[in-house]
Amino acid sequence: MASNNSNGKPIKKKSGIFKKLFILFTILIAIFSGFIVAFYLVTTNTDIVDLPPPKVATVFFDNNNKEFSRLYLENRLEVPLQKIPDIMLKAIINVEDRRFYEHFGIDLQGIARAIKADIISGDFEEGASTITQQLARNVLLTHKKTVSRKVQEIILAIKIERRYSKDEILERYLNQIFFGHGVYGVEAASRFYFAKSVSELELHQIALLIGIPKNPNGYSPFSHPERSKARRSVVLRVMAKQGTITPEEAAFYKAKPLDIVTRNSKKKRASYFRDYILSILKDKLKEIGINEETLYTRGYKIHTTLDMSAQIAAEEAIASFKRGKPDKNGITQPQLALVAIDPHTGHIKAMVGGRDYNNTQLNRAAQAYRQPGSTIKPFVYTAAIDSRQYTPTSIIIDEELSFKTPNGIWKPRNYDNNFRGEISLQAALEKSVNTVAIKLANELGASRIVTYAKKMGLTSIITRGKLNDVNLSAMALGGFTKGVTPLELAAAYTPLANQGISTNPIAILEVKDSNGQTIFQEKTSKKIVLSEATAYIMTDM
Repeated sequence: MASNNSNGKPIKKKSGIFKKLFILFTILIAIFSGFIVAFYLVTTNTDIVDLPPPKVATVFFDNNNKEFSRLYLENRLEVPLQKIPDIMLKAIINVEDRRFYEHFGIDLQGIARAIKADIISGDFEEGASTITQQLARNVLLTHKKTVSRKVQEIILAIKIERRYSKDEILERYLNQIFFGHGVYGVEAASRFYFAKSVSELELHQIALLIGIPKNPNGYSPFSHPERSKARRSVVLRVMAKQGTITPEEAAFYKAKPLDIVTRNSKKKRASYFRDYILSILKDKLKEIGINEETLYTRGYKIHTTLDMSAQIAAEEAIASFKRGKPDKNGITQPQLALVAIDPHTGHIKAMVGGRDYNNTQLNRAAQAYRQPGSTIKPFVYTAAIDSRQYTPTSIIIDEELSFKTPNGIWKPRNYDNNFRGEISLQAALEKSVNTVAIKLANELGASRIVTYAKKMGLTSIITRGKLNDVNLSAMALGGFTKGVTPLELAAAYTPLANQGISTNPIAILEVKDSNGQTIFQEKTSKKIVLSEATAYIMTDM
């Protein structure tokens, strides 16, 4: 109910008129200012504006050229105009700027239509921003609604129209706009909502995307499916009204389901592997002038050795282990790691650095040093077989041993506290008998085992200082000073499965820039470290 002043006359009606007059006055000032500036720009040789390049995500691909991860400040994938369906181009113009190809950056008819709507509603209800103005606002300005910003927007829109063709402006706009959930541009949005490229979209999917930018949070099909569907209907109705599609087509596609992918299907894979690649790239790319921020914004394509089927199997294997209670840091125990390498190429096929990347980012496959334990024994047996003093059938006595050390007498035991007497090398390796490995290391010499382990690929062996690994405990039972990583150990095993040839593990095949030019390649380094006969015998054992 309207209140009265001292004369008993209603105040609300007057205030409403004043508000409408103020709106009209404000709009007219903005337009007048804009036209003065526009006239000046058109009639003088003022500098034109250059739009900065969009921030484009770097994409990681597996060995089948399938994307598995992205790195970005803004989740955007650039797509050229010719790869965007013509029906989408028409739809965006129908909805956002029907006179796009006719105006010079600002639309006078659109402004008149907006003034009428705002005066009737008594509020700033409808805008008249062209696609070019929206591009200027998104790239060069803020979204704050002020007269001065509107004037700047008009100036920049005219400058942009003088610098770029209509198709260039449309392409930049479609690659720039925000679609909610941290997603920018039609290509990234298409993959996010529908798991396919924009060139593969159907009309109802195109209409849904076109409707989102007006209110990305409010029209998200994940958060507000009914609102999103209603907004899609509006887009289809506008397209029919503009003659882009028939009313029958609009009705047909209006009845379609949202057809979006489920949020659960967006599970991230190979996060530890991606981080491992980044740790390599940051140093490598510095050498050619690429810094970390550039890596997040310039749309590089990183082709890797990852085999996604192997990676999924690895992640499922890790997940299948029984979970214990979290430790004092909130990290679930026990933790696990897994790495798989093709011994012939050195390609890392799978890598898992822990149970849950969101819980802990420490990559235990490449960063955590642990005691190798009995996994050191194949290096002892390799040295023995390669010496030609032993064969798989050579007999060793499994018996109680005793050694003098600076700390007293050391009496190593087998894990089951039993001694087997006579036993072949092959059986001793199969049963992981400690005393036989110690006897072999003692007879060959710990330093000789170190030599074999290092040339096969163990790089973390400490050979100098008071605490070192040149001793029987370390080289026969794996009690290392520092330890080894699973990645290092797997790489050191490659000569056994590769006819005596050692291959260094690699994760990156090549890195391409946004123009498709190769800027970095990593190749396998191979070296013969064992005879083919020794490798064959050890593999057989």
